[in-house]
Amino acid sequence: MNTELTIEDKPSRTAVARAALAIKLGGMSPLEKGRERERKALEWIYRWGWASSTTLELLVDTKRSGLALRLIKNKLIISTDTEGITKKYVPGAYLTLTKQGHEQIEDELELGLDYSPNERPNLSNLKHDEIAQRRTASALVRGAISRYVTEKEMADKFREGIKNPDVLWIFPDGTKASIEVELTQKFGRDLDVFVRSNLISLLKKERDAHSPDFIYIITTNLTLKKNYEIAFAPGAPYFKWFKDKDKNRWVKEDKPGKVPENIKDKIMWEVMDK
Repeated sequence: MNTELTIEDKPSRTAVARAALAIKLGGMSPLEKGRERERKALEWIYRWGWASSTTLELLVDTKRSGLALRLIKNKLIISTDTEGITKKYVPGAYLTLTKQGHEQIEDELELGLDYSPNERPNLSNLKHDEIAQRRTASALVRGAISRYVTEKEMADKFREGIKNPDVLWIFPDGTKASIEVELTQKFGRDLDVFVRSNLISLLKKERDAHSPDFIYIITTNLTLKKNYEIAFAPGAPYFKWFKDKDKNRWVKEDKPGKVPENIKDKIMWEVMDK
């Protein structure tokens, strides 16, 4: 019995392409998929404050789709050059919402974030923030995480002695991770505050919606990683600082605290390409 396909039986390239497109669209029409991508992009910018075109393409799992250009054409976002800054992970331009884009996505989400149209990011933090955004978008698309909470969304939630992370990742099983992008070495009070605030966040008994189960520190430098590992090593000392109002300066307490033994399994590290 001859079971080989004839030329007529074999699917055409067009049929194969259509089948692949149908899977990618997930049952939506191309128009509906396009609108969904635009909504995702506007929500992302609203929640983070700004974005790059590269991050938006990662978010919607496409390459060179022209998503940012369409949003600019529709007057929903505006593009601003980064003033000649040329470094890896620093975008050539950042994207922010226009008044029209802000109103459109705010009405839909009803999150009530403090967002000013054409909000300008801190240019000195562009690389830091871009890394946090790209890693989050990639993890979200891969399904590694199910949700995230930006630092902007946590900004009005003051928690005594606790530093809000650069971004909080929520995994499918509900586990939460504080993501910290560290590109420079901290010293003195800055290092003590970083260590102490993260320890409080991890170990405090009163848990809340933003309390992490572990901390994931991302650096671009092996030396930085080693120095932070030393700072978080069980038994390592750290100081609590307070403001001396009479002398108008920061002063550390005489007796240091020590990193507890049970912290070593709650901190993960990654050294990424510079």
